[in-house]
Amino acid sequence: MGGSKLSIADYKTASWLWYLAHPAVKATTGFELPQRCATYVADFLAASANAKSYLEGVPKGFMDSKLA
Repeated sequence: MGGSKLSIADYKTASWLWYLAHPAVKATTGFELPQRCATYVADFLAASANAKSYLEGVPKGFMDSKLA
């Protein structure tokens, strides 16, 4: 976090924030991720294609199912 390379802390924090940014969280709790955190997640996903493809797979499907 804060370095020029992704660390294990980036993977942990960014994935938690990714979940919190999902529309299902806002619909259920009213919580909206602050813009700075959303930017961090976007930057993280841009830097890690593997993390992006993983989160947009099963985790996204799970969270999308909470919107119904």
